[in-house]
Amino acid sequence: MLYKRGKRGIWYYSFEFGGRRIHESSKSTSKTVAREAEKARRRQLEEQWNRIEKKKLPPTFERASAEWLRKRAVLKDGTRETYTHSLKHLNAFFGKHLVSDIEAPDVAAYQEARAAEDAAGATVNKEFTVLASILADHGLWNRIRRDAKRLEENESAGRALLPEEESRLLRATSQVGGKQGHWSPIYTVTVLGLNTGLRHSEVRQLRWANVNLERQVLVVGQKKTEAGSGRPIPLTEPAWAALDMWASRFPNRKPDDFFSPLVKLDTLTLRGQSPTGGRLGTTRHATLNAQSAEGFRL
Repeated sequence: MLYKRGKRGIWYYSFEFGGRRIHESSKSTSKTVAREAEKARRRQLEEQWNRIEKKKLPPTFERASAEWLRKRAVLKDGTRETYTHSLKHLNAFFGKHLVSDIEAPDVAAYQEARAAEDAAGATVNKEFTVLASILADHGLWNRIRRDAKRLEENESAGRALLPEEESRLLRATSQVGGKQGHWSPIYTVTVLGLNTGLRHSEVRQLRWANVNLERQVLVVGQKKTEAGSGRPIPLTEPAWAALDMWASRFPNRKPDDFFSPLVKLDTLTLRGQSPTGGRLGTTRHATLNAQSAEGFRL
């Protein structure tokens, strides 16, 4: 029912729905507009009552990944950085695809492309997990999960290095940083990795405030676990010498300055020259295995 009220001549509509009277203003002086407003309001109530949702075009992977990351704003910086790094590669491949168009063969093609870039199986599997989570958010993962497989990982990456392998690794990192002299950033962090067992994220987040050269100790700031919070690491002679030499290059350094401003440490790409592939995480596992073999309490 339509009727006009007030000096301004505003049209109202009134109808029964779900056992109650709906009585609302169209906020218009046009009877035609009021009639269409009544139809739209009735249709809205019918859809809500019957739980009918409007169908939307699925988002592109780029949009879906941005929303996925936004929901994880409370994560620790290290975890968020890992996700951001994974999304960089995933968006380069899937960015313009609609999430509904991604099939198992597309996932396999992505894995092949990353393998061709010499990405480690463990790295690609992290990206695989992020991809699966994004698709799951849109109810799309279950239909392809049986056909999408993770890559095999190098299970031998965590073994202790032999003395000659350590020498090869140090020689290779020295050559990579040859333009900056023997004590290059990559050489220095490799020495740290072999002598301290620091994690990848811990080295990248290391600041000069964490280093006490006089006491020959390093205090971890960025940690992966709560148990690792602020843990002190005594510096071996090679580690102390590497840090001391590196510190001499920055006489005006400040406590909050990053330890290595000259290099962005994603992965030390030394494949073919190093028995471990040059990955910093490998030096950590090799160090822990060697310490365990020597009877150190870990």
